[in-house]
Amino acid sequence: MGYGLVGWVALRGDLTVLRTLLVGGLMLTLLVVMRQALAHIESTRHQQERERLASESKLAKLIENAAEGIVVLNANYRVLYASPAVGRLLQLPHDRLMNRSMLEFLVPDDGESLRQCLAELGEATGRVTRKLMLRLMPQGTGLSWVEATLSDRRRDPELAGIVINLRDVTEHHQLEDQIRFEALHDALTQLPNRDLFLDRTTRALHGSEPGSMAVMVIDLNQLRQINDSLGHSFGDQALVITADRLRAVLGSDGTLARLSAEDFAVLIEASQIDHRADQIHAAFAEPFVIGQHRMPVSLDIGVAVARTGATAQELLRDADTACTRAKEQPGKRRYERFVVEQHEQAMAWLALQSTLPEALASGRLCVYLEPIVSLIDGFPFGLRPRLRWTDPAKAAFPIERVREVIASGNELGLKVGEWVIAAAEREYASVLRFLPAAASLSLLSPVATSHLLTGELPTRTRDRTTELGIPPVNLLFSVTESSLFVEQGAGLERLRELRAVGARLALAEFGGRGSSLAALQEPMLDAIVLARELVSRLGPHSRANALVRGVIAAAESVGTRVIAAGVETDAQQEALIDQGCLYGIGPALAKPMAAEHLLPWLGARFNERDS
Repeated sequence: MGYGLVGWVALRGDLTVLRTLLVGGLMLTLLVVMRQALAHIESTRHQQERERLASESKLAKLIENAAEGIVVLNANYRVLYASPAVGRLLQLPHDRLMNRSMLEFLVPDDGESLRQCLAELGEATGRVTRKLMLRLMPQGTGLSWVEATLSDRRRDPELAGIVINLRDVTEHHQLEDQIRFEALHDALTQLPNRDLFLDRTTRALHGSEPGSMAVMVIDLNQLRQINDSLGHSFGDQALVITADRLRAVLGSDGTLARLSAEDFAVLIEASQIDHRADQIHAAFAEPFVIGQHRMPVSLDIGVAVARTGATAQELLRDADTACTRAKEQPGKRRYERFVVEQHEQAMAWLALQSTLPEALASGRLCVYLEPIVSLIDGFPFGLRPRLRWTDPAKAAFPIERVREVIASGNELGLKVGEWVIAAAEREYASVLRFLPAAASLSLLSPVATSHLLTGELPTRTRDRTTELGIPPVNLLFSVTESSLFVEQGAGLERLRELRAVGARLALAEFGGRGSSLAALQEPMLDAIVLARELVSRLGPHSRANALVRGVIAAAESVGTRVIAAGVETDAQQEALIDQGCLYGIGPALAKPMAAEHLLPWLGARFNERDS
């Protein structure tokens, strides 16, 4: 319509009106454009405001539901702002946090840490952020651990304070504590383990006077028997009972720990040693009651008193050494204090056991044969193996120490004992090959109880006699009286197996301490060997004379020969003859010899008899 009006005016030629119309149209157009532009600007502003409000709402929601808390403090540590998460951490409504000191909610030590950290922020150090661990004290609950990140925003006009981000790490810290506890405590008894015990002992030794502290090692003797007979679940219950009884005795005094399967340790004041040892033994006088079972138990106790320069590890080692020595004592209430000589002996024992395998492998040990002879005419009745170093001058230890290893019954002792018997039988076979008349001689080989109980001796004896061509009846194995009745008759069963192979048996060390005539009732015994200590007491007017005479009479009544061991003097030989003993072994009669020397010695004796 507007364009038509302009066209009509133009056709009429009225230029003034035309100009007016054109100017008016132009202004109207400009007004329309400006109105649309203003409307667009207003719409954009409203859209931006809506987006801002939505963003702020979303941020508020995020802050409200965030796990991490945000708190803003002024220079006096008072709360200017706290996010909802902070209220949840402190178990307080939001309005009760504002304008309160943040130090109120911290463990006192951590409040001091916060002060120091804030003091270090800013221009003095150039740092504007720091991290530290804080312990909060929520209302009505325990401690909460938080990781705090501090930012110095005091120069920011919008914040004007210290911004602290708080992240709750309580569960993580509790997990770390649990892992740390499990690493330093025994899972079964909850007692400190060896590492924690050594750490606490080390701390206790620092600053203490020598002789004021002591370490006690306690060994539960029956644990292995309980495990083997009733099962490990009963053994675990026995250990828990042991820990409970020890806790009851010690109370808050000292540090109690479990070191290994059956070993416990206590760190106490040295002045309490005797009293505590008596209390501990008394606490275990009553049997353990587990289910339907009543199990008597006993303990061995070893103690080491702190000395100048001794470490916790050394004290524990020394107490363990003393505990091992306590096991060697008779009775049930066994208790031993460590002395330095025990450590020296233990080190010598360790060195010996490390040397022996190499000595066996390199041929540094050998077996001599010692004649068993008639006390009347000196004619040989048998032979007994005697362990020797091939070169005594180069030997690191006396041969008696090697015999102690055999008697110990440990793995090495069993190995050496078996080697001695096998070497003696080979030497004996060699004598028989070169001197057939020696077939009338018996080979008297001592057997340790532990060696007998392995059950392997009968089979190995059968195999060796077959291999070497030795009549089994020529082998005479000697055992102590304790071997007969050990482990509910297991020793007797092993001896019957040896008899079944064809070997004969002798009772060794008869007449020593603990001997009884009951052993002579065993029909398997072909001979008894009088103990060296009994023979050494023989002499004019000695009560040992009558004892030997009685033993000989009892042995002869059941058809058993008597051999006297350790005949060292002519007087002892004469005393034995007077009491009716026919056979003996010892330096007064004949010395142990290697096969090359034994053969001519035996040959001369046989020739004397035949001539």
